[in-house]
Amino acid sequence: MFAMERTRCFGACPAYTIEIYKNGLVKYHGIADVKKMGNYTKKLKCKEVNALKKEFKAAKFFEFKDEYTAHVTDLPTTYISFNYHGKSKKIKDYWEAPLELEHLENLLDIIANSEVGWTKDATETK
Repeated sequence: MFAMERTRCFGACPAYTIEIYKNGLVKYHGIADVKKMGNYTKKLKCKEVNALKKEFKAAKFFEFKDEYTAHVTDLPTTYISFNYHGKSKKIKDYWEAPLELEHLENLLDIIANSEVGWTKDATETK
């Protein structure tokens, strides 16, 4: 339903992926420069998932461009996607995305960076 990937840069940029499903399941994978490295899961309440859905709909997610970029270097890229009622869209945000899109990215960042409720994947090796 919702997904976001923050990529690495040449400096210390948080790199991770997060997927949030309509049943509230959240899957997180910390890659670099984050507190939670590796695979984690947690469960959101139905009202939290619905609130996210409302935010994405209010921002008119499906009307954003597919890509926001420029000829600059060493920035992380954010890929954000939303699947809703058979519609799906993935956006590449490298530079100067609209504030409304950055707001949606920040909402997913808040969930990803929260420290409560996560369970580390026990099958993962160090």
